[in-house]
Amino acid sequence: ISEGIYALINCQVSNNIVATVSIQSLKMKENGQNTLDYLENIFQDTYNKREKLVIPAKMQEISRRIKHIFIMIDEITGDDGGVEFLAGIAKIVKKYQLHEAKHGFNTKIIVADASIVDPDVIKQHLNNTSPEPDKIYFKKLPKNSDVIEPLQVTPFEFKKLAATVINANSYPARSLDITYKVFVETVKYNEDASLKENNDLVKRVQSEIIQDINQRLAIPGVEQIIVYIQDKRRLAELIEKIQNSREKFEPFTDYLEIHASISEEEKQNIQEYKNQAKVIFMTASGSRGLSFPKTKHILVDIPRFQIEKNLMEVIQVIYRGRGEYDNGKTLDGEDKELVFYLSDTAFYDADDAELSLQESKLSLLNLLLILKTAVMTRILGYGYLGREKFLMIPIGGKS
Repeated sequence: ISEGIYALINCQVSNNIVATVSIQSLKMKENGQNTLDYLENIFQDTYNKREKLVIPAKMQEISRRIKHIFIMIDEITGDDGGVEFLAGIAKIVKKYQLHEAKHGFNTKIIVADASIVDPDVIKQHLNNTSPEPDKIYFKKLPKNSDVIEPLQVTPFEFKKLAATVINANSYPARSLDITYKVFVETVKYNEDASLKENNDLVKRVQSEIIQDINQRLAIPGVEQIIVYIQDKRRLAELIEKIQNSREKFEPFTDYLEIHASISEEEKQNIQEYKNQAKVIFMTASGSRGLSFPKTKHILVDIPRFQIEKNLMEVIQVIYRGRGEYDNGKTLDGEDKELVFYLSDTAFYDADDAELSLQESKLSLLNLLLILKTAVMTRILGYGYLGREKFLMIPIGGKS
């Protein structure tokens, strides 16, 4: 890719070049460098390696033909290497002085991600590449804090350069109805107990989701439903049970199944049928970058593992029903619905059953509060805990 861009510039084939690479293409090489170093090949004629200086005349020669350089990194928190990718891009921009006005370029690095909504979070998470685990950032807002507008434009400084946060605190709907369905199973602690009780709980949740899907499919005018479960085995079970309960429920025409293991042919079929299928079953790994504009109902099962990273994915998923279809039609001005399913097994000890159950209920309540506050932070810019306003942003780790 880099050699190709260099050739296009050097041979003056075109002054308008668009190229894409994946964040996942960032790999370490045997010599300790990484694959981002190949990007330096684009400007290989503009740098004096012996004196380690940029050659201004060479830079200006390019900028007279190609003034604008926009580097966009999308879904930066969606991969553990995203922060390192940004650091590598920033290093190249500074090394070749692409940001300095004397060379004539208008250079912008654009970082897009639903989790990046606050300058403090950006500085803490994106400023350095040190490995970190998954986490939840939170911040209490002062009582006299400014009103958070639906569209925020906040200037700040990042890596000693002028930067701007542009954040949309909104949801693509006229109104949004949010329902939390909580399932608790109490089990007496026994070292020899099997996992049957937990399977019973999963069956209860699955049954509720199936019932909710069928109820919504029966409503006139419902064109599409998104069902998110971070377990492709459970997705397959759901599909099988719905097929058994309905006269017709065929892949692609009636439903789509989206996860990391689907084939290239299935990916093409998803693009072809994305506006026709009634139910979209998805996991996080298969859903990034996809939107289903006919969706007004999103059903989300909240995982109880890797809570921080999975809540970050949930925040992404609730925005999958947006956009336009059929030459400009949109449902973004209509009423929409989110349904969250939370389940937990509360183990109790015979010696102190009440205390054990209270601890389990408190754990589930904590998850509910974090979920609600994180969702409202994304939609409004903050959420309430009691009478206080908080920012709460779940975010994946860095490798």
